Amino acid sequence: MGCTRISLKVWLLVFAIHCYTRAAASPPPNTRHKTPAASVVSNLQDSSPEAVTEAAAMPVGVPPASHLDKSYGEDDVTRGTGRGSTVLVGVAVWSGWHGSTLRIHRWNNRRNNVHARARPPEADLEPVSRDDNGSSSGGVVGYGKRAGVQPPQDGSSRTNEPAPLATGNSPSGRHQATPAISRKTPHGQLIKPKMKVVDSEEFCSAYLRGAVDTRKEVAPLRLMNDTPSSDKFTRDKGVVLYVINQRTAQIILHKVFPLGEYWAHWADLQWHIQRIHTGRLVVLTVSSYGASGLRKTANILASLGSAFALHLTMYAQWNWVFIKGGKTISETVILNGKGSHHLHTALHLTTWVKVSKEQENSLLSYVRLNFCEKQGGMGDLCSEENAPQLPFPPSPSLDEATMKDLAGIPIIITAGNRHQYLYYTLTSILKAPGVHSQNILAILGDATEATMQLLCLLNVNFTTILSEGEGNRKLFRYYRKVYDFVYRNFPNSVAAIFLDEDVKVSPDFFSFMGKTIRLLKEDPTLYCINGFSATGFSGLAHDPCVVLRARVQVEWGYAISLPFIKEALNQWPLNPEESDTLFYDEWLYRHVSGKRECLFPEVSRTNHFGMGTNTNAYNTEAYFLSMPLVNISNVPLKGLDSLILPQYNSELKRRILTATLLTGSPCRQNFIPITTQPTDFVFYYSMTKDDNGNPIFLNFFYTAKCLNAWALSDQGLHDLVLTVKTSPTTTVFLVGAPYSPYGHLCPTSVKPWNFNSLQDQEHEELIEKIKHLELGNYKIPNTSMNADNLMEMLSNNNKKQKTQT
Repeated sequence: MGCTRISLKVWLLVFAIHCYTRAAASPPPNTRHKTPAASVVSNLQDSSPEAVTEAAAMPVGVPPASHLDKSYGEDDVTRGTGRGSTVLVGVAVWSGWHGSTLRIHRWNNRRNNVHARARPPEADLEPVSRDDNGSSSGGVVGYGKRAGVQPPQDGSSRTNEPAPLATGNSPSGRHQATPAISRKTPHGQLIKPKMKVVDSEEFCSAYLRGAVDTRKEVAPLRLMNDTPSSDKFTRDKGVVLYVINQRTAQIILHKVFPLGEYWAHWADLQWHIQRIHTGRLVVLTVSSYGASGLRKTANILASLGSAFALHLTMYAQWNWVFIKGGKTISETVILNGKGSHHLHTALHLTTWVKVSKEQENSLLSYVRLNFCEKQGGMGDLCSEENAPQLPFPPSPSLDEATMKDLAGIPIIITAGNRHQYLYYTLTSILKAPGVHSQNILAILGDATEATMQLLCLLNVNFTTILSEGEGNRKLFRYYRKVYDFVYRNFPNSVAAIFLDEDVKVSPDFFSFMGKTIRLLKEDPTLYCINGFSATGFSGLAHDPCVVLRARVQVEWGYAISLPFIKEALNQWPLNPEESDTLFYDEWLYRHVSGKRECLFPEVSRTNHFGMGTNTNAYNTEAYFLSMPLVNISNVPLKGLDSLILPQYNSELKRRILTATLLTGSPCRQNFIPITTQPTDFVFYYSMTKDDNGNPIFLNFFYTAKCLNAWALSDQGLHDLVLTVKTSPTTTVFLVGAPYSPYGHLCPTSVKPWNFNSLQDQEHEELIEKIKHLELGNYKIPNTSMNADNLMEMLSNNNKKQKTQT
């Protein structure tokens, strides 16, 4: 052992000499790579949208000394009343064409002085690299242990594995609520479960009781884990986000954003970045490729201090380590090439944390703080300055009749392991006027402990549903079990409201549902009430008081009746045929709804903000990201009784007959006249049937596309009539003739529009307009950027900044 330690010291001495020798040749700072790279290590300057981090030459493999002179997490983050100690942390990032690895090593140096300059023990300084498979290999990349997790130094058996949950009754201090929802587990499981179904009362009692026991042992927080290192490896392609607790040096959020795809995923990265609270240590790295999809998020990253985010090429390899709301620690980039890219640095972190007497004496505040020590991207829940009151105060009530109609309606939240999304969704639900919070039940699929702990904090009832399989087949079975659970446990309810974990509700959501849900019983030609608008896209949604009806599937935030649930369960297979859909909502639309329709608002009452397994990135950006959402409550609705089918058909026929006729190509300029008074227009396009008697939608596709309306399916049409609100005063009815029941209203002197009859110039004009509507300002950025241009740009910006100073 002694010889080994001496040999290691000699090796370290040789390594240090080697590093400083290379520094004399002015290598790129703080990075190893196989191709030329631009690199920057900040001098701990404050970040601002205009500021660009100053480049400083640093020896390869040697942490900047300034990083060891200051402890992050105190002055930069949370200076105040509390307790803390200092820990030296080594961060190593490897990224390349085949994946990326993050390694964190901690040297626990518990001292009362948070400014103590800790140095890593020599025995811990062993170079570690990662090959493409994530295994250890030779080469100096960062600080770490070849063996991975190091056992505790104090002889204990503690590791970073979560402690078993304590048992016992819920403490008297817990926010009590009389459960209004049965938590029976469903009978007759169709698939044998692999794990125990979790009951929320039992779990939350154990969770909160365990927190009480923990608080008696350690006050105010368990700040430091005895495990000195951690690794994360990913092969997924895109931008990889790591969020690291600035006090425990634990990875508390890891997610890959496939930004090699141009559309929509940038918004998901932006959503997560905005919900990382101030003071967290953040690592962003490109795995394989993915910089071209940063889009608008690049501006957010630049405002947080990134020098390179606005200048990355399509195949750039990029690493950035920074404190959210604070300093850039290190940032490196290879603009073009497929070489591996290494970054390693070290810095002091402090376990300092603010703990007020109020928080220390409040069980829920204490539990929240402990929860937040292990979770990232939770938004205001984990704010150390403006954390919300737990449980949430009661939301405002609506009128007595609406509240009565909603009283017996269960609100089912389908959720899994995306607790960041779930918190955002539940926040909007619990704050929405008219919600009966005791009626909320989360039914969890792939439940994680963090998801269940979050629900305990928010006082939301939950249970678990166990399904086998993978991907969409598993989801298909999961939703069948959700429906089965609801039908068995709420037999006396008129209907049930369903929301996914990534759906934000409008303040008017429950008001809208309360006013319309009775129509499910009054009109048998309806099967659902959608809070999401089937036609309310940007520029086409204007009047929040208007309600429409059409053929459409259940969408994000809907209500269906219990008889319909029973009808669906009687037809719902465990294993659908290979040729059939595995999307449960589409399956209901195809096989169960028949000719029935749904009601939905002109302006949506829900917003689908998440990116999931089945999210189409292009459609999300083209249609859904920019959809308007009603932001007020208790909106009066027009003509609810006229939504009953006979009255609706009669009114629609009257409006079509009195509408102004439009002719010519729907993509030509000034196709729809500008009006200042409410005006109806009608446009007839050719719709015939195929050999099987089904309508041919070719002309509908081009007509709807020209107006930037939904054109990819027949959803949103009532008897093959699409209602498009192109302005607050303009309504256009698109009628397929002669196939539509309203096609006969087309004057005999008018020939329905046909795409195949266009002249060459009209055809070219139509294609160009649709191309512009579909692609917008599509552009891959920085195609001509190289290292010389980048360094010149950064140098000029630096000179301007110094001149202004």
